[in-house]
Parts: sequence; structure tokens; C-alpha cells
Amino acid sequence: MSFYVIIFLVIQMARSVKDAKVVKEEKSSKKTTKFCMYCGSEINLTAVYCIKCGRQLIFNNNYCKNCGSKILPGVKFCTNCGIKFGE
Repeated sequence: MSFYVIIFLVIQMARSVKDAKVVKEEKSSKKTTKFCMYCGSEINLTAVYCIKCGRQLIFNNNYCKNCGSKILPGVKFCTNCGIKFGE
């Protein structure tokens, strides 16, 4: 009887470790940074000013919101980072 209890506990522990890895992967996949369109520095996603060059980060339709690259007219994806526009 105790053998089955031990096996049950081992299986439960293995499942909880697997679930913890999935949760960790989901948390790490959230984007927390962006890039300055002027100097290319990696900065906090909520930053208004670049910490390296000090310029105000005004993202408009002419620049990619993900990497800061200039957007060419008529393209649907960023030529630098590959993100799809219009999402």
C-alpha cells in the first residue's frame, strides 16, 4: 500500500515541476523592453525618454513600435525585426 502512495507522490511532484516550467516560460515570453529609434539602445517598454541619448521617444506610424526602425511605405512587416504592423 505505501509503495503506491510513494509512486503517486512522485508522479504528482513530476507534474508540478512540469507545470512550473510552463508558467516560467509564459512569464519570460512577455516583452519588457523596446529600442530607441534614434540610438538603438534597449530601454524599458514604458520609457518616455531614452536613457542613453536622452531623446524623447515619440513613436508614430513612421517607426516600428517594436525596434524603432523606419517603416517603408506599404510594407506589412518590419524589415528589421519582422513584427507585423496593424496589430
